[in-house]
Amino acid sequence: MNDIGIGDRTLAIWQGRGYYHFTTYNNGNPNNINNVPFPAQLDGVWTFIYYSHNLDKKQAISFVKYGDADFIRNVIPADHTPPRVLKFYLGGQHIVYKGFNGQFSDIIVSAK
Repeated sequence: MNDIGIGDRTLAIWQGRGYYHFTTYNNGNPNNINNVPFPAQLDGVWTFIYYSHNLDKKQAISFVKYGDADFIRNVIPADHTPPRVLKFYLGGQHIVYKGFNGQFSDIIVSAK
């Protein structure tokens, strides 16, 4: 299945083989991506992920931290139109994507 067929994915994170796949759209390009590799041994490693969009700076910004390692910062140019509707999926299975194995805690969703 072609990922673009799912829609614009205002902000989305997928777990790939060896990386987290951060994706967003950029003023017409529905598949603007940046991959962040994760350690070979991810099981049992505490992982912090933050992903947001800044309308003024026209950027999608992510921070990833594995255990005691330093934060990894990524910026994706992303000129967004403020959405009228947001959907939030966490884990489980949506379309053809399998769920994430692990535990989630302190999840915050904000649309300010």
